Amino acid sequence: MPDTAYLKCACGNCGEVIDYLPGAAGQTVECPNCKEKSQLPQDSKTESIESPAPELAPPSKCPACGALLNTSDKPDICAACAGRRRKIKAAWALASAFVLFAAAALFIMALNRPAPKARALVTPNLPQPKSAKSMADLKIGKFYLQRNQGSNLILAVGKVENISNNVHFGVKVDLDILDVTGAKIGMVSDVIRELKPHAPWEFLATVSNLKAASVCFASIKEDR
Repeated sequence: MPDTAYLKCACGNCGEVIDYLPGAAGQTVECPNCKEKSQLPQDSKTESIESPAPELAPPSKCPACGALLNTSDKPDICAACAGRRRKIKAAWALASAFVLFAAAALFIMALNRPAPKARALVTPNLPQPKSAKSMADLKIGKFYLQRNQGSNLILAVGKVENISNNVHFGVKVDLDILDVTGAKIGMVSDVIRELKPHAPWEFLATVSNLKAASVCFASIKEDR
């Protein structure tokens, strides 16, 4: 028996080829790859195929987490990572606004304070000396695996915080990848070029080993 003639079109969201019968032209269907809604073309001259369509080149991936990029994403980052960046920027903006508000309140309080009867000797505010720079400046947080539902993507995430007045450059953290028995089956790393004083660092790395069950902190070092 001859194969049923199918029509094909590209998904408007991820570019995946969708096969469909001629009678389904013009309908809205769910893409088998990205699960987004895509409308089939009305043109009856759409190319028909007798066999499964050849695989297209995979869509671009986010360099930060490896997730597939949709057409609505920025060219260089996925929506999840872009949202994380926006949250971090918003948190810094809120903290800056709070500091400015506190400074203004203290300034107003100082203006309204009655002048002292006797003029006291004022000692100039000297900058506090920085402590000796060491890896003890960096506070290691908790690290764990994060799995994206519906895909094999596994991310190792965690947090490192600079609790000193020093600036650290080229900080690298290594994590051991463990299986369900607790045995080490690999390693993953992430690097930050500059970690400013009293600033957090959101560790993020892609784990390719599907047998990974957990991660644990292995080492931290700085490219001095």
